[in-house]
Amino acid sequence: MARQPIPLHLGALVILSAATLSAAAPARASETISATDGHFHVAFASSSGANLKPDAVEGLAREVGSAGFLQLKAEDSANPLAPCALLSAALTGAHVNQLFFEIVNSSLKTPPFGSNIFGKYDWKQMLWGGGLPDDPNTAADALARISVYRAWGINTLINTHIAGQTQAGCLEQLTDPQRIVLDSKEVAISFEHQPPVSLFFTSTSRAEGHEHLAQLEKLEFLSLPAADRSNPLSPCSILRSLRLGARLNEDVQTLGSGKLRIPDNALLINNPPVSGQSKPLPAESPLKPLADKLHDPAFLRSGSPEAAVVVSQAFGHEIVRTNQLTEMLLDASHASQLDCINEIRQPSTLRLRLIEKKISLPLR
Repeated sequence: MARQPIPLHLGALVILSAATLSAAAPARASETISATDGHFHVAFASSSGANLKPDAVEGLAREVGSAGFLQLKAEDSANPLAPCALLSAALTGAHVNQLFFEIVNSSLKTPPFGSNIFGKYDWKQMLWGGGLPDDPNTAADALARISVYRAWGINTLINTHIAGQTQAGCLEQLTDPQRIVLDSKEVAISFEHQPPVSLFFTSTSRAEGHEHLAQLEKLEFLSLPAADRSNPLSPCSILRSLRLGARLNEDVQTLGSGKLRIPDNALLINNPPVSGQSKPLPAESPLKPLADKLHDPAFLRSGSPEAAVVVSQAFGHEIVRTNQLTEMLLDASHASQLDCINEIRQPSTLRLRLIEKKISLPLR
């Protein structure tokens, strides 16, 4: 089977090796879960950082430019748009995008045989041909389990990488990804759950996690609407995470070099009516007034407080816009959990459904 490129709006670049992304290590749970209890991690999902409100972006970005902020340690700020939080988000996005790439290209790297999370599929997966299984309920369950397994590993690596860094150091890496070196062999593994990392992960107890997995095996679950967010391991929750991960992964590749594309909302036509959880896009992209600065690599990599604010604004508005476009896509297509599984297997399935209705959505 020929490898398929992930569509432009999904971004196919990755900044971490597949071996690194697939690594798994135990990680201490977030502040809401006892460190001695088993737990599940899920990238993005219902985390506060991945669900920014549009009207919160500017205030959070301004805080990043305040006196002395860039000298703070990573763990000393709970601002989701602080450089260390955004670096965590970008690294998580690379992990999520790698998973998306593997699914689309039927090159899925599953957990090793005998793992607690995936052992039930040790031999069955040999029949899947490198992709998700054909049965949709099994596909939903397998995808959830792989997502949790990958999240355990990358969560530990990012916590280790972020620990002790200053916001200025994180900003330097955020605007120049070539400076990012994630290698757990070179440093002592940190099992502390750093606040900047927890902002972009959803964590549940092991008992809750198994309850969520059990729901995926019920035939009626896949008929639930995409708007149902009660299960962070549902196909539509994971689709939201995959789309956000792809966007962040592309952004970190382009922002520091001054190549971030600024969407032109004036060119949008035939937008779907606003309903459900979707919100209208603003008449003009909030990034348009920042175009000169966003196209100036020297400024973006200057390490100044002003540059930090612009970088925070850019990532913040990109997170918000990606979520808005995803909800518009799901609402306008009246997507179910089954539709989300199909969209994950073959991106743009829902977009084609809308085109048949003469509804057009922007690619970014």
